[in-house]
Amino acid sequence: MGRKIDFSKYPREVKIAAHTIGLDYKRPYQRHGRFFFRPYRNGFCAPVDSGFRNALDGMVSDGYMGVYQRGGMMYYHMTRVGIKWLGDLLGVTILMEDTRW
Repeated sequence: MGRKIDFSKYPREVKIAAHTIGLDYKRPYQRHGRFFFRPYRNGFCAPVDSGFRNALDGMVSDGYMGVYQRGGMMYYHMTRVGIKWLGDLLGVTILMEDTRW
């Protein structure tokens, strides 16, 4: 059984980052006393005029997320630096197998 993470004690940026890779939906699993998570997605979509923009644009400028715009939507994804930052913050090793990240 995995460890449930209480995201209520973390800032909005951490909640968004966790949602981007699905960590808010599935729990990390434990092996040999350490916690691991294998993302099943890497994307967050928000309208251009969304209230999320301040938090997301800050993460983009810090290098934790990448972004592109198509139509009236902004598409965000976690970078390798962002994955490492999130994993270190939560105490979870996030396994990235997809080399496109």
